[in-house]
Amino acid sequence: RRIGVIGTEGTVRSEAYQRALRRADRRVTVEAAACPLFVALAEEGWGDHPVTDLVAEHYLRPLLAGGIEALILGCTHYPLLRPALERVVGPSLHLIDSATSVAATVVSDHGGMMDTWFGEDGVVRLQLTDASDRFLGITRRILGREPAHLEVVDI
Repeated sequence: RRIGVIGTEGTVRSEAYQRALRRADRRVTVEAAACPLFVALAEEGWGDHPVTDLVAEHYLRPLLAGGIEALILGCTHYPLLRPALERVVGPSLHLIDSATSVAATVVSDHGGMMDTWFGEDGVVRLQLTDASDRFLGITRRILGREPAHLEVVDI
């Protein structure tokens, strides 16, 4: 019944997770913490780095002291930090990847429609304003593969 949420400053400030969790169960207690350095650490590929452990310890200490039983990773970058996060929170705390949960819900609710739109394997189409090597490296880490359809657009 005690859930922690970590995200960017904007995500935490929006209180979207907090409201949704309380709507689902009024008895739940939700504590949220902004972890702005996590995005940069994930983009550097430092998911399994001592610096990330130190930053995670700093950000998560108040949530852990509050007795959370689960931690929602409320940013798409945060699962890239999972090794460090698991070391800091320990094996008994359940880490919830929000992106995986959302994807599972979409497949469950709209799986048939997705097959019609995208074919059996689906297609990820990325549009961006800068296809730097840094961005492509981040994309590979997040997707776990080379992006198939990449289009540089001018805004």
